[in-house]
Amino acid sequence: MLATLLRPLSWIVPVLTYLAMMVVRDLYVVEGINPDFISYYQNATHWLAGNTGLAVSGYWGVMYSWIMAVALLVTRDPMTVGWGVLGFTGLCLILAGEIYLRIVGVRPRYRLLAGIALALFSAYWASNQLTPDLLLGSFVVFGGGLYILALRRHSIAMAILAGLVLGVAYLCKTPGLLFAFGIIVGFAIMVLVTRERGLGAVLKIALPALLAMAVVAGPWILVLSNHYGHFTWTTAIERNQGQAIGIEHPNFTEFHKPRDGRITSWEDPSEFGGTGGMIAPEKKPGLVSVLAENVLYAHGVLTSGGWFLLTVGALFALLFHGPGGPRLLAEPWRFGIFGAAIVLLPYMVSYAAQERYYMAAYPFLLGATFGAVQWGEKAGLLSWRLFGFLPAWLPRLLLTLVVAVFLWAPELIRAREIGTRPDGAPAHGAYRQSASLARALDGIGAEGPYAEIGNVNRLSLNAAFATGRQFYGAELDADHLDRARALGVGVLIVDPAFAGRVAADPAWREVSGQLPEPLLAIPAGHARIFVPAG
Repeated sequence: MLATLLRPLSWIVPVLTYLAMMVVRDLYVVEGINPDFISYYQNATHWLAGNTGLAVSGYWGVMYSWIMAVALLVTRDPMTVGWGVLGFTGLCLILAGEIYLRIVGVRPRYRLLAGIALALFSAYWASNQLTPDLLLGSFVVFGGGLYILALRRHSIAMAILAGLVLGVAYLCKTPGLLFAFGIIVGFAIMVLVTRERGLGAVLKIALPALLAMAVVAGPWILVLSNHYGHFTWTTAIERNQGQAIGIEHPNFTEFHKPRDGRITSWEDPSEFGGTGGMIAPEKKPGLVSVLAENVLYAHGVLTSGGWFLLTVGALFALLFHGPGGPRLLAEPWRFGIFGAAIVLLPYMVSYAAQERYYMAAYPFLLGATFGAVQWGEKAGLLSWRLFGFLPAWLPRLLLTLVVAVFLWAPELIRAREIGTRPDGAPAHGAYRQSASLARALDGIGAEGPYAEIGNVNRLSLNAAFATGRQFYGAELDADHLDRARALGVGVLIVDPAFAGRVAADPAWREVSGQLPEPLLAIPAGHARIFVPAG
């Protein structure tokens, strides 16, 4: 009776929880904007305009821009499009997680606990950064669940469907191709290792799945290869390896002119300077350095907050099993251990220093953890009847409390930080503030491309985006003012720490006093605005 009641609640309650948090988000957190979103949004506009030469990028996943392009048919307001699409992808992850948990056999009462945790997790990330990581996680988890079902049922049709879904994961974000290949091949190998299927039976499922994945991914690889003039499935690996050890893209460190038709060179980081935006040979990081940085960061994430309980649960699922060894097809929740590893490993050799990259691992670990709880309950490890005087319902109550403290509470606590820095400023710069500043600058006749010096909370980049002007990059200090002038920068937004040096240069004239002070507010005080003196 209880299981019948909980079955629909296992997805209804998480969805309602998520939607309630989205209402709160839209009341308080719709100002932040990040550079990645600008690139996806601009690429969406290029697709709508039919300008494939600008729209095609080997760095950014194309599916997110396509979804934005559909949203742009309804409204051209960037914040409505950005936060609306992000909210939709968070809902996708919740539903994909629910389907996955059902497929791997997590019981309704545990699905309810896991579903609420996933709803809180998704709500946080759907209120944080405008990126496609939630969308990527949705297709990886959904496709992984379908592939497990195909292996269990020995269904070629299900394997083909799983391959198609996993192929779409690549279109969401380029690491999705590695995730898809890893899940199809990795899960098949694990079934062979546990001797639950013979080689022929496994190949009959794995090969159709790989072929279906190639049908989806292959055409986009051909498009990219034609666009760049050589075989290309991504341009992100080398760039991200540099980022792992602190080598930033010139968009954030050097004055430069983007390609005509682009607002920022970040729309396709590989285009900068005619060198593919790549790292100079003498500065290329060693793989050991990259691995060390990424493993340290991953360790910090997986041992903190709600991740800690899931990591412990996954280790329990890995180490404890019946006398015959782990049976993946009989206990499919154990696949979650390997699913999480598969989506984490590719980032270890690239750039893993952002928790959002780990989103796809979260539902896999939820399945492994709650599957392990079920196994422990069945094996009598969670039975308190050994103590006689304790009631039989106590273990379930204690388990719920543990979940609430270790999974739910961390997400609720950090929900207070949604969209803001510790000092309360928007995490990536307030779009509407930047748009208002751009209009005020237009009002005083300040024209031309934007650039910035120091930390001005992306005011210059966002103002350029709001007006459709080009962004000529940012520098960390005021050492290259002549370069900014030579390039033709029309508006230079400066961190107050460097304003004195710019003011002392006769080539620049300050106009900050002609602008409303609130529009200049940044974490460091108030930005200073300069235009060419001549």
